[in-house]
Amino acid sequence: MQEMLLSGALDVALATREAMANERLRRHALYRERFAVVFAPGQRLARLEAVQLLDLRGENFGLPMHCELCEALLEACRKRGFDLDIIHRGERDDWVEQMVAAGRGVAVLPEYAHIGETTLARPLIEPVLAREAALVTVAGRPHAPWVHLLLRAARAHKWDEGEAAIDPRHALPPLVARPAELLAGVSR
Repeated sequence: MQEMLLSGALDVALATREAMANERLRRHALYRERFAVVFAPGQRLARLEAVQLLDLRGENFGLPMHCELCEALLEACRKRGFDLDIIHRGERDDWVEQMVAAGRGVAVLPEYAHIGETTLARPLIEPVLAREAALVTVAGRPHAPWVHLLLRAARAHKWDEGEAAIDPRHALPPLVARPAELLAGVSR
């Protein structure tokens, strides 16, 4: 995606700060999204209000293939004296969640990726893993009028007033609105 932005094939991209580490790109921060532990109902983690990484020792794991924080998760496990038993890697978060719903293991996913129809989620609190979503443009490049509108709407939106994707009975206070809500008020 960086190459597409830099070449002019894209005017703007929605990406995480970690994915767009390039001094030629300008990041317009939108929101911070925590990671949550997702599991099937009836799993022992359902008794917990929040999950520490050590609570996951011995669990089977499903992980997204293109997760920007997976390396941080794996390193955090190693520092705590265990390795994840990864039994599934999925192209998409919802595919990983379906593996979890089938009772094959647990997953650590971005809190707003949790669909929640057949699974439960609890905040991962030790360590707290989070990513920052941002609109990304090329620094110094003039923007089309629609990009200016999008950036203005993004700056005006109150990201911290959204509803949490994690079951609200067990969530920390919500951090963001769902990104689709940003575009709902933008006229064309």
